[in-house]
Amino acid sequence: LLTASNKYCSDTATVNVVLSIDLFIPNAFSPNKDDVNDSWTLTNAEAFEKIEIKVFNRWGTLLYHSPKGAYTRTSAWDGTYNGEALPVATYYYIVDLHNGSEPHSGPVTIIR
Repeated sequence: LLTASNKYCSDTATVNVVLSIDLFIPNAFSPNKDDVNDSWTLTNAEAFEKIEIKVFNRWGTLLYHSPKGAYTRTSAWDGTYNGEALPVATYYYIVDLHNGSEPHSGPVTIIR
């Protein structure tokens, strides 16, 4: 709410501010236990309450799934499947915000 006035008159206006939150999806990470980029962490993902994340190998096997609304920085993909470290390779993701926008998809590479 903004009010402007002088000695003769005053006026009030209401302004709606819309915040745009950008989701950043890295295209590589290095899970080598050096505490730098050890997990595939999506920046600002927690701002999207219904986010769902899936990662697949080149044969379509689902390697990682963060169900709708369950993603947190501590649950980010660590480059493993069934407890085993995956090899250096390119994997494929689908990130669905479940907000009416098209899902994001693309490659993510494990570097060691």
